[in-house]
Parts: sequence; structure tokens; C-alpha cells
Amino acid sequence: GYRGSAAYIFKEGVQSIFSSLGALRGTLFIYDESWERLEPALWVGVDSNEIFRLQHRDDYSSLLSFLRQVEDIELIEQPSFDGRLQPLSSLWKGLPYGAIVPARAFGISYGVALLGFGELNGTVELRSMLSSSAMQMGLMIENFRLREAVQKAETRYHELFNLTTEFCFILKLDGMILDSNRCVSSTFEISSEESFGKTIYDFLSEHSHEAFRQALRDVAQLKHTGEFEVQFERKGREPIDAAVHLSEYFDTRFNTRAVYMVGRDITERKKADLQLLRFANAIHFTVNPIEITDVDGRIIYVNPAFERASGYTKDELIGKDPSILNSRKHPREFWQKMWGTILAGKVWTGEVINRRKNGELMYTELLVSPILDASGKVVGFLGSHTDITEKKRLQEQLFRSQKMESIGTLAAGIAHEVGNPLTSISSLVQIVQRTSSDHFVREKLDLVREQINRIAKIIRQLVDFSRPTNYEIKSTDVNALLKEAVNIVRYGKKANHVEFILDLAEDLPLAEVVQDQLIQVFINILINAVDALEGKAGKVRVSTRNLGETIEIAFSDTGRGMPPAVLDKIFEPFFTTKKVGEGTGLGLWVSYGIIQNMHGDISVHSEVGKGSTFTVTIPRHIGEF
Repeated sequence: GYRGSAAYIFKEGVQSIFSSLGALRGTLFIYDESWERLEPALWVGVDSNEIFRLQHRDDYSSLLSFLRQVEDIELIEQPSFDGRLQPLSSLWKGLPYGAIVPARAFGISYGVALLGFGELNGTVELRSMLSSSAMQMGLMIENFRLREAVQKAETRYHELFNLTTEFCFILKLDGMILDSNRCVSSTFEISSEESFGKTIYDFLSEHSHEAFRQALRDVAQLKHTGEFEVQFERKGREPIDAAVHLSEYFDTRFNTRAVYMVGRDITERKKADLQLLRFANAIHFTVNPIEITDVDGRIIYVNPAFERASGYTKDELIGKDPSILNSRKHPREFWQKMWGTILAGKVWTGEVINRRKNGELMYTELLVSPILDASGKVVGFLGSHTDITEKKRLQEQLFRSQKMESIGTLAAGIAHEVGNPLTSISSLVQIVQRTSSDHFVREKLDLVREQINRIAKIIRQLVDFSRPTNYEIKSTDVNALLKEAVNIVRYGKKANHVEFILDLAEDLPLAEVVQDQLIQVFINILINAVDALEGKAGKVRVSTRNLGETIEIAFSDTGRGMPPAVLDKIFEPFFTTKKVGEGTGLGLWVSYGIIQNMHGDISVHSEVGKGSTFTVTIPRHIGEF
């Protein structure tokens, strides 16, 4: 038969019904939970061995098939001779009357009862009693099943309650502890019996009391509390930070509304979160640009310094490949070596030339560290940039100045050593031209004089660059000087189709400069701007800005522009992109030297197909020149 408290109640109830009917023997078959099989659940006046033998008879299945078809109460005389009930002949042995009673309630068949009687006291009355008993047995079976399901659930719940690695309390609505699981015992070194009768506040840190009281009030009012954090105290040990969740239910064991509390230890996570927060703040607020990528190289984080340095916003960078900053200044092998190093879990360092969003180059010392998970697997990379653009600019400026100084010394020597013999050659050519009557000779000597004049022009430019100047420094209206330079250039043959646009600042202060040298710089740059248009219609814009202690002059053209390879050499002596005979390659070199001597700066930005912009910056006061 069935065991447990539910089974006991069920057995007592069915036996009471059998007794009230006057049955001497009886067996109750009930359907299993799937309603597919009938099984003997309870028997009275019948030996258990008989039931065991019954279940192993060959004709047992035919008996069950018959019982499944029973729908109405049936009274039987001499049941032991009824062929349908032959497997149960021992049940009826010596009893003249029997009854087959389907246990039904609300139209549902829960099983079949087979009863044996010694005598019948009124057939009609017995049928009425059997009908009433049929419903009672149906309800008892249903009630038994429900009770048994509850018992199984409670048993399973208690097993899970104690097996879970989270600490669990069952509380009354006022916080009194009704029960606790094994995890509570091991965590707080107290048994469930010892915790019974205490309150949850005996375990909580004082600063968590009010939050927990409010959560209990919310639960009592059937409000959803969600997960919240509290801290538990432990005697002589470190407190525990926990994420707890409360749910209200009716506890049948204690017959009261109760609260089921589940607590998850998040102490280590909180420590890790704190460390992560400190690390994140350190990265976020560091002055060095920082980027973090996943293992595939996609950017997942950049700090504000990276945004400022690159010119891109965080939203423009997240999910992108770092190659968005690629300046194309490094060969493929450079990047392959870097990736090979960091994918092997090693740190890579080196100088990298990136390109900002505005097109400017950005020089950085880059350190890339692999990010490893607990197993040592590479899951991402952290790149830390140190901006050395200014350092590189100063190094380049120093190198250029030293180079200019060396070239100046060389130029002075060349001018002296070449200039004197060239003067003699020029004089001899003129004498021969005047005295010779040979037309062929005179024609060829004209070509010689042209080349001598070209060499002489180069020598003059070398002398202008190399010799110390004694030019007078004057307070000068730079805007007026620019207008004069534009008027000189605009009437050249190549400038016929060029539109000159002047955008001159009205608040531009006077500057202390050497006027003749500065206008030479302006003319050189303007001539280059016109030449860049290659005889086509275009625009040359000249603008000035007051920057306080300095003045900025910008010359922009809509010409062909220059590639990076040309830009790198634009201020070197004798470098030119013009055809032979059209330029000496000294104009911008001389201009650079003049501006440097004025303690100013000259730079160029160019895009192929869009044009170029030369920017000259000079101080208002240059002191001793």
C-alpha cells in the first residue's frame, strides 16, 4: 500500500467506507497519474500475497481491461462464479454477494472498488449507499493525490533548500526566523535549530536594518522588491556582502504567511568591482590616450584622452578597427610583427604614426598589452599611447635648423667660389659677343649668357640665405604688405585666370619685421600657389588672424595638391616639382629660413586634387634679429 501521512489518511478513510457498507472484504484499484493503468492501492480482509499473485496471473490484464469499462454500480450474486472476475475468485470465496463500484466524482473515474458481502440488507438502500460511497472514494483519491503531491513537493523543496549553495531563510513578516538551510549553518556557524526564534536583524549589519525592514513591508503589501544588497555580520570574521531576494508565500508547515529569503554572497564580486572601478577611473582620467579592443581587434572602449587626441568621438570609434587611424606610413610587415607578438600573449612597444580625423599626423609611443582571462587565454588588448607629436616636431625643427645652418655655410662657400669665376666668364662672353661678327657664335653666346644669368640668380639666393642680414626691423602693417605682394603677383602671365581673395583681419596689430624679406616670402608662396593652378582658372585665398602675441597668415589655393612624399621635402633646397628651367627649388627653402630667423613658423597642409594651404606664423615682437 501507500506510505506516508497522506497514505495513512487515505487508508483510514477508505476502510471506514468499507466498514460502513458492511463489506467483509474489499480491494480498491485506482488509476495512476497518467490515467492509463489501474493498480491495487488498498485491500481489506485480503492477504497481501493474494494481491501479489493476482498481479502475476496471465489473465490479470483481462481483468484490468474489464474494470476500465465499468461505468455503473453492479451487484453480483455468487461472484466467485462470475467468469469476468475469475482472477479475483479468492476475494469472493465463501461470500454470496459482491459489488463492483466505480469511484467517480464530478464525472471523472478515479478507480474501481470490488466489495464482498455476507448478506444484503435491502438492495435499494445498498445501491444508494454505494452511490454515495463511490463519490466519497473518488474525492478521497483526488485528495490523496493532492496531499501526496504536496508532500513530494515539500520533500523536494527541503532537499533543494539544503542543497543550494546560497543561504536561505524562511521568515515571518516581522523578520523572525522560522527555518534556515545548511548554507546558513556553514556560513554563520549556527544550526537551523539555533537560528529558530532569532530575527534576521541578529545577522544583519546595523546599516542594513532599515533597507530590510522596508523590503519586508513591501513584501507584506504584495509589492515586488526585486534584488537588493545588504551586509551580514559574522562573529570574529569578515562581514558578507549579499544580494538578497524576498518572496512572500503561505507556509503550510507553520500555517502562516512567510517570506522566503535567498541570499547570494557577492563579497568577492564587490571587491573585484571596486578594483575594476579604480582601474576604470585610472584609465578614464589618465592623460594618455587609451583604447581597449576585443581579440579580433574591434575597439570596445576609448578614454576621453583618446577622443581628444584622435579627433573622433567614442561613438565613432566603438566597434571599428584601429586601422581607422592608419596613416599608411608603416609597411604591412610592421603590423604583422605587432599582431604576432600580442596574440602570443606578449607586450609590444613601438613608435606609431597615426592620422587624426582632421588628417593631421599623430606620433605616439604605443604599448599594447594582451588582456588574459583566468585560464591565460587572450581575450582582448589594451593600447596605451604617449603622444610624442610635439617632441617629433621639435626634433624635426632642430634637425631642419641644423641642416639649414650647414647648408647656409655651404651656400656661402659655393657663392664665393662659384660667383667670382662666373663673373669673369660673364665678362669674357660679353667681350666675345661685342668683337665677334660670326652670327652663329653670337647666337650660341646668347644661350651661354642665359645660363650664366640663371646660375647668378641661384647664387644671389644662396647669398641672401647665408649672409647675416643688416636689414632694418620696422613696425609693419602685414595686411598692407600682403596687398602689395598680391598686386605684384596678380599681373604675371600665369595669373590671368586666377581669382585672388583677401580675407584680412581688421584687428590685426602691427608687427616688427624686416619688410623686404617678409614680402619676398609672401611673393614666393603666392607664385607657388599660382603655379599649382597650372594655368587653369582657380582661386588663391589670403587670410590673416590675430592670435594675440602672434599673427597667422594663410595662403590657400585650389590647385592640384601635393602627395605626402612631396610634402616631406617641400622646404629642402633645390627640391622642385617644376620642369627644368622653371624653378630653382630655392624659393620655399629661402622663405623657410627667413621665417625661422624671425622666430616664426611655416607649415603646409595639402590634399591631392583639392589644393594646398601654407600657413605662416610670425611674432608681433621678434626682438633682436
